Amino acid sequence: MSTYLPRNAPGRMGRPLWMAGQAVSRWFDSSVEDLHHLPAGGALLVGNHALLGVDAWGLFPALYNATGRIPRGLAHRNLFRAPVVAHALNSACMVPGDRDLAVRLLRDGEICVCYPGGARDSMKGRDERYTLKWEGRFGFAWAAALAGVPIVPVAAIGPDDAFQLLSANGVIPVEFLGPGLRAPLFVPLARRVKFRFILGQPIMAPSEATEETVRAFAAQTQTALQALIHAHAPPA
Repeated sequence: MSTYLPRNAPGRMGRPLWMAGQAVSRWFDSSVEDLHHLPAGGALLVGNHALLGVDAWGLFPALYNATGRIPRGLAHRNLFRAPVVAHALNSACMVPGDRDLAVRLLRDGEICVCYPGGARDSMKGRDERYTLKWEGRFGFAWAAALAGVPIVPVAAIGPDDAFQLLSANGVIPVEFLGPGLRAPLFVPLARRVKFRFILGQPIMAPSEATEETVRAFAAQTQTALQALIHAHAPPA
């Protein structure tokens, strides 16, 4: 597990990733809307995921450019199994999706970004665009509740349209991201669509963190994010 500590800028190995992210973000003309919903201190930004994680490539640079604050991405733990990859991700200000590490960062006033549905949420088929596939996950809500910080829903509009999807269901095995996980058939050439990231009203953490209150906190977040997505997503 990583021993990553917060830093004010990407490290040497992480700079190429940030430069690539800036290029991707510019290509999709990424913008962040309703920034007044972002607290000054620690906050957990929770969003919908898209194929190949292309949404994160647009969001992170756009958020940094708009606020000057570096978001700390809580990434899939499997990505950190290879030491070289783990070091590069750490250097790019990414950390494994570990609850204790997330709580530490949030208590230190950092902005953390997570996708509760993980890889499964990003592998949506042709008829699942702009829907959340979280399957009852609520670990993210525990992190925010234990840190005592709000969750800010972030609706990613555009990333689900970046690739032309050719199948309604998963076809391509991607077992390294999870057992039984399959990606849909798609044209591996991104279309140039605008990426909009809309921040929703902060959802305050429960005053007492119990399994019941945290599950309700997670459900409230999912409902708010899905409503925000539906309010801005293009028609099917």
